Amino acid sequence: MNNLRYLRKREGMTMKQLGAAVGVSESAIGLYETGKRKISLAMLVELCHVLNCSMADITGKEEPVREESALERKYNALDAHGKAVVDSVLDLELKRCTGPVKAPGRIIPLFPAAAGPGDPAEGEPFESYETDNDKADFAVRISGDSMEPHFKNGEVVLCQKRIPNDGDIAVMSVNGAIVVKQYISAFGNIYLRSLNRARKDMDIDILESGNYSVVGYGTVICAKIPLVTQ
Repeated sequence: MNNLRYLRKREGMTMKQLGAAVGVSESAIGLYETGKRKISLAMLVELCHVLNCSMADITGKEEPVREESALERKYNALDAHGKAVVDSVLDLELKRCTGPVKAPGRIIPLFPAAAGPGDPAEGEPFESYETDNDKADFAVRISGDSMEPHFKNGEVVLCQKRIPNDGDIAVMSVNGAIVVKQYISAFGNIYLRSLNRARKDMDIDILESGNYSVVGYGTVICAKIPLVTQ
């Protein structure tokens, strides 16, 4: 049942007159009023126009009243300047949140600079380290000050697995201890030099005639550094 009969009579119209006004028969209006025929949306619009009422007036269904949220109340209480500030912040945050999503980085092993012997690729204990550098095979955390000012204590450096050339910063295991030093070779000997020449005591000379356990891990990814000469 709906309010159509009441609204029709309020306008002083007969069922025949209302039917003629909206383009249907008198009997159709009767079926609408008794609820025996569903009123289509298009017909509802026509009836509202003729009877000068809203759809809710005919159907008897009121639109739910939505309460203002606490956030809306606070915003509406602001003056023009305050609203402009909030709108500006919202725009910035929306741009940040809907911008391009950064792809997750690659996970590579991170080794301490004082690890045991063995190849980092072959099961040594390590942490996971995320990087966007697609050339890095592993990472090493620098220990001590012997490579300052280029590499500081605690700094993580990215490394490649490759044979070092003279001047490269090599990552090597010497007698069971991983070291990060500048690599220099001559006459079959290997000289591992500290970049911090105040720490010459940390230099390592691996002579061809000596008895050393040496394993090369790779080189640090960095700009070319001049050869240590002193």
